[in-house]
Amino acid sequence: MKKTLLFPLLVFSYVQGFADTDNLNSRLSILEIQMNEISTKTVYGNYGGKTASASPPISGENWFFAGQMLYWQVNEGGTDYAQSFENNPGMASVDDVHNHRLKFSWDFGFRVYAGKTFEHDKWDLSLNFTWFRTKKSATASLDSDAFLIPVNSITQLKSTQVKTNGNIRFYNLDLNLGRRYFISPKLALHPTLGIKTAWISQHFRTHSAVVYPFSEQLYTKQRNGFFGIGPEVGMEGKWFLPHGFHLTAAGGGSLLWGSFTIAHDERTTVSAVPGGALRFDIHDVSPMAQLQMGFGYETNIYHNKYRLEFNVVYENQYWWDQNQLPRFDFFVPQRFQRYSEDLSLQGLTVEVKFDF
Repeated sequence: MKKTLLFPLLVFSYVQGFADTDNLNSRLSILEIQMNEISTKTVYGNYGGKTASASPPISGENWFFAGQMLYWQVNEGGTDYAQSFENNPGMASVDDVHNHRLKFSWDFGFRVYAGKTFEHDKWDLSLNFTWFRTKKSATASLDSDAFLIPVNSITQLKSTQVKTNGNIRFYNLDLNLGRRYFISPKLALHPTLGIKTAWISQHFRTHSAVVYPFSEQLYTKQRNGFFGIGPEVGMEGKWFLPHGFHLTAAGGGSLLWGSFTIAHDERTTVSAVPGGALRFDIHDVSPMAQLQMGFGYETNIYHNKYRLEFNVVYENQYWWDQNQLPRFDFFVPQRFQRYSEDLSLQGLTVEVKFDF
């Protein structure tokens, strides 16, 4: 009887051993897959933790598109167009000088960008284009001051009125590669590396009503054109809050190798006072930096196939040495220096982003 019972027990134990081995192998395979998802092997052969992707968790094709409305203002040094004096220049030891500066108003622009998130480690590639234009007019008149002159002309003659008109056109194209990942349960980073190109065109026209030494009209046209291309780096941070809200901040910079094309033309209505023309080109490195800070909201829609995101941020771009227009010496008109003044664009950026 004992032998009869012993044989089935041995068979059961043998079969159970195989089942336990298969179960153990299955569990080990699952554990290995999970470890591969959270760890990575470096180029040095050691292992470390893998950062979790912060790309939107949707079931679509991982493309994204965004449109932004810009409400910006331009500020730039070297936009003085007239000077007024209490006395004739050089005739008094102390003189009260007032510079009349062209100050640009707030204007609208737009930015669009599109890209794709790849399956390999969730890297993303994006292309964006920025379009912004602004213009402004200003007038300085001889009131109680004894002397008024235009400062952006070769022939700086006494005038009763100086009118100017400025126009700035800003275009920017960026190609960036990056990856979004979490460094804590609620904080994600998005470093990027790419190429930036920029076209910045500035036009200024000035009309002066001259009264000395001749009664005449003086017309001046100036153009400051820039095109540059170079590498750029950036970093975006996003802090996730409850109910789909988040805080966002981003910064970056670029070094653009570019060329400046400068043109200056002026003419008068009196042949006794000659006009003038000036042309020169500059090739140089132009650095820039940018900053964004704001808040937003995002949510999945249509059974987690798409994702909508809204952002409202303050943005500032700073471009060094963008104004290369000439400034002429009052006492030696043939002598001039370049302004080499900086350009900044700052204001509100409102974004709608769609992942699909």
